[in-house]
Amino acid sequence: MTLDAGLGGAAHRLGIAYRVLRASRWYKPAPQTGRKTPPHFGPQSPTPDGDAAFNLEEQLLSDRPSATLPTGLAVIADQALQAVGVLGGGACRGVELAAMLEENAERIESRFPYVEELIHLCGEQEHYIGQWINRRSHVPDPPALSADKSTGEGFGTASELAPLVSVFVGREVTRKHISYLGVSKQVTTYQTPRGTTCYRFDDVVRCLQKEE
Repeated sequence: MTLDAGLGGAAHRLGIAYRVLRASRWYKPAPQTGRKTPPHFGPQSPTPDGDAAFNLEEQLLSDRPSATLPTGLAVIADQALQAVGVLGGGACRGVELAAMLEENAERIESRFPYVEELIHLCGEQEHYIGQWINRRSHVPDPPALSADKSTGEGFGTASELAPLVSVFVGREVTRKHISYLGVSKQVTTYQTPRGTTCYRFDDVVRCLQKEE
């Protein structure tokens, strides 16, 4: 079983999808045509998406059956991790859970009897998240993503950001393209203590959307 076809590849791709979902909290959904909704004057969510991404992640992780969502990741992933002696998976969020599955993929494939079902669910969730993001994220001028150079929050390397911004702009974006944006000073960058160049996520998205 190859990495791309096996659990390692499926978990890796799912982790990327969950990172995109997590980042999408800082973007308002594209405006919908039709009847306007009345203003809401109650407590407001601190994230521009109104907690939509957080709520979707909760549903995908939960074991509550759904006719429209591929739910149940936390339970089956926790069972798979327990089969190889790794505890605590059920309490993790999507990004962390996918990373644990990827790290232990080979052992899980040899010991967990329902590995094919787990791989299938990873693929279903990756596909669903991608469709959900594409329906919501195409906005002409996204608001600034909270970023902090001291912690790296809101920044990422070109390799890390390439698959994420590709989903946001609806086309393939290479790490070389992102690196060029940094060299040409079109986006905010910073150097980690180890000398790695990181790029501000919302700057990259905004520049790429202006190129269209």
